[in-house]
Amino acid sequence: MAPKFARLALAATLASLSSPFAPAWSIPSISQVLTPNPMSTRQIQQVPDTLTTSATSDWHYLTPSIHPETGRPVSLWSTYYHIYQARDISQGYPLLDPNGRALAYLSHRDWCYAALQGTVQVEDRQGGRQTYNFAGRGANLQLDCSAYFKSLSPATLQKTGRVRFSLARGVHGDGAGGYRLVPYRTIAVDRNLIPLGSTVYIPAARGQRIVTPTGETFLHDGYFFAADVGSAIKGNHIDVFIGSSKRNPFLFITSKASGVFQAFIVRDPQVTQTLNALHR
Repeated sequence: MAPKFARLALAATLASLSSPFAPAWSIPSISQVLTPNPMSTRQIQQVPDTLTTSATSDWHYLTPSIHPETGRPVSLWSTYYHIYQARDISQGYPLLDPNGRALAYLSHRDWCYAALQGTVQVEDRQGGRQTYNFAGRGANLQLDCSAYFKSLSPATLQKTGRVRFSLARGVHGDGAGGYRLVPYRTIAVDRNLIPLGSTVYIPAARGQRIVTPTGETFLHDGYFFAADVGSAIKGNHIDVFIGSSKRNPFLFITSKASGVFQAFIVRDPQVTQTLNALHR
């Protein structure tokens, strides 16, 4: 579960950060593409995934058995988040686990951004990579991150400087409720509006061209899965996870509360079951 403090104010800053190494890229496979049932009198625009450039693509286009716009309508606005990437250095500040054991050593800046994002992928000195996730907070302040986050409140900075980490189960990090993060599928939500485990359909995302960090290209089907939360994610604000990419591919994401769009909480057990399995 990532803390995700004040992402709205920091979206532009984080998007401009350059990666210190070429990120690994993978989207977990969906083992079975759903077979659609007739959709009565309502029709949904068919968007084939013929734009995919890789014959071994892990992206699979979901075909609904129930028209998604028969779900509960909600008005949302969105920000986005990604995996922060850093290198292990010999004279760095330790990423500590809940027991105080050092997992890796980062620069002051990288440590603070990792704590803020809640997920960090670290390249070790042998070239290997490990993903670490938010695992609570220590009793005492470890680092002062105020030099990097001028817009954060003193209380938020104090929480950021006490973050502890653990090795993530998922390649891209872990969300809430035992779910793993999946690029371009996972959204962080306010559980009072959208329960964890919900499928959310965003018409404005359907047919959106996505280019992954490795150059793979595909069309999005509009389906997202509520698998994460965050202290800054309140009410009708959602946060879309885009993996190791730092460039927002979705036109509906404006990172402004005024950028409201329509979405639907989907009542399609087959699609929800598939997305749930993808996040486990």
